[in-house]
Amino acid sequence: MPIWKRSRESSSTTPSGFSKGFLTAAIEAMAAIREWRSAIATAIRNSYPVTDEWMARLQSQASDALQLSSASASTHADRSALQLLTNEFNKMQDWRNQIIAKRKNLEYISPDDLNNDSLYQQILTCANSLASMYAGGQFQNDPSCH
Repeated sequence: MPIWKRSRESSSTTPSGFSKGFLTAAIEAMAAIREWRSAIATAIRNSYPVTDEWMARLQSQASDALQLSSASASTHADRSALQLLTNEFNKMQDWRNQIIAKRKNLEYISPDDLNNDSLYQQILTCANSLASMYAGGQFQNDPSCH
């Protein structure tokens, strides 16, 4: 392999095999998912009405960011991490759907419910795992993200 090609490849990936483009896009996707999750949790904690309309905007932003991450994935580590990030997004959709269903059934959602909601807790655990993985520069397969 020519030297110029080796040096270009090594400068475009981190030691763990994440490409810089993917890492940047994945961090932005995580931020969009966190904003979506935090908005819902804040609404529940403060007993604000949770509507499908305002959640749709946040979901759309997270979806767009996830698509950019997908388009940026070029290494094996990128694709492996993308799968976990996609799982996190899918769990958020499931949680959002549960919240909307409760709202449509006029069920009260207590702020204390967040502490006992296993899906919400799994989403938080996965988010922390993804943040550590990207910050540490090493792919780690965490069961909470499956």
